[in-house]
Amino acid sequence: LSQLKLSEISDWSQKQKDLFGSYYQELWDIKTAITYYSRITELTQKQVALVNAYNQAWNLIKNDKHFTADELTYMGKVYSGILQASVNDLDQIMAVIHANKTQMPDAKRMEIVNKAADHMDNNYNDLQQFNNQNKLLSLQRASDKNEVLTLKRYYGSQ
Repeated sequence: LSQLKLSEISDWSQKQKDLFGSYYQELWDIKTAITYYSRITELTQKQVALVNAYNQAWNLIKNDKHFTADELTYMGKVYSGILQASVNDLDQIMAVIHANKTQMPDAKRMEIVNKAADHMDNNYNDLQQFNNQNKLLSLQRASDKNEVLTLKRYYGSQ
């Protein structure tokens, strides 16, 4: 009788372990998926911020009389490079989002998403730095104090 009860308890314990083991694994998978999708949301917001920052800066710079046509052409090339790099990052992300396009483990997908995210962060920081350099250059070229104040308002620095 005692051996039978021990076997039943052992079987019951194993069933509980299996049941809750799969439950915790499902929770872990859901946590990974939520992390994955929240990272995608962050990337989407970063891309929108990058494009908005570009649009705002380019609209201001192209109307700034302190830049020559050659400088504007150069700036346009730099902006195009930054935007193209961000499009490439989005293409990588889109490729891993759609499971039917590429087959890989979730860990590999997260690695690619994180690498693209880091690159997008760098692009955004480069864009901000380039915008600030252009703003400072315009301010340095201002001829008098009133023009400096006007430019600061124009670029939203004051």
